[in-house]
Amino acid sequence: MFLSLLEEEESCVDQLESKLEKILKVCGSMVDAGKTYVGQQRFALIILIALITGTNCNRFH
Repeated sequence: MFLSLLEEEESCVDQLESKLEKILKVCGSMVDAGKTYVGQQRFALIILIALITGTNCNRFH
């Protein structure tokens, strides 16, 4: 009886661990996507500033 309960709980823990690993992977992907977004946003802002002020974009690199 005890061993069967223990095995059942172990199975639940394994399932939970698998789900947590998937969540961590998705969170990591979201962080990477956020970094890309911020980088592109900065680049777009630099281009807009250059267009508005009439300056050369290469000056900002």
